[in-house]
Amino acid sequence: MELHHCSFQWEIILAPLLSIPPDGADRREAAYRGMYLGGNESLTSLDWVNTHVKIGHGPLGALYPLKTWTAPNPHGVLKEGDTPSWFYFLPNGLGDPEHPEWGSWGGRFRRAAGGLYRDALDPTVSASDTRVTVSRWRPAYQNDFQARMDWCLKSYREVNHPPAAVLDGKPGRNVVRIQTRPGTNVSCRATGSSDPDHDRLSYRWWIYREAGKRSEQAVIEHPERERTSVRVPRGAAGSEIHVILEITDSGTPPLSSYRRAIIDVQP
Repeated sequence: MELHHCSFQWEIILAPLLSIPPDGADRREAAYRGMYLGGNESLTSLDWVNTHVKIGHGPLGALYPLKTWTAPNPHGVLKEGDTPSWFYFLPNGLGDPEHPEWGSWGGRFRRAAGGLYRDALDPTVSASDTRVTVSRWRPAYQNDFQARMDWCLKSYREVNHPPAAVLDGKPGRNVVRIQTRPGTNVSCRATGSSDPDHDRLSYRWWIYREAGKRSEQAVIEHPERERTSVRVPRGAAGSEIHVILEITDSGTPPLSSYRRAIIDVQP
């Protein structure tokens, strides 16, 4: 259910976060507005909400509000302004609440004055604003929303569940730290990953460059295979390379799980 929202601040172990636009800027420029602004906005439409939430999904779905103020998004339906603050703590293997600068479905943040963390910037081909740190994940989190609404009515065997990602033989969701030297190739593998519904799995390895440090020249080889390698440049001493393993199943809707490897390049 949507909670209307103007600004928020929440605390975690060591990092207070504040997600509001800069003074004098349009209030819709805050990162959390990426929940419904930017990216593929058809996933926030009335048709999407009626099909996957409101109609035929039990008493919980029937309570979903249909009229919210979302301009300039034309749909005027799905807003979910507070949802990214909960996404920030969602244990799907992508983020870590103790590291706001790493990024997750709840957005990515930069360290500002006084130890406060503020909205960061994740530019893409089509946009360059702080909302991208949330909107870039919309296909995945809307599929997750759709699946959870299916869980309200159907049996376990009738619905889809996210896969379990294993990184370098390590199950769970914790980040995997790897130390290496400049000019090396670092092998990474997803062997042992599985799906509770026995769906086919697809793999996507990519470098989250905005989350890393001096990682611009690192290259992923074979990004769509179960095993890959990261080519670390010769001049990369002191770099921190964030490698994301994104595993998606073939169920309906397709669901994704993640693991993160951080490659620390030693001098």
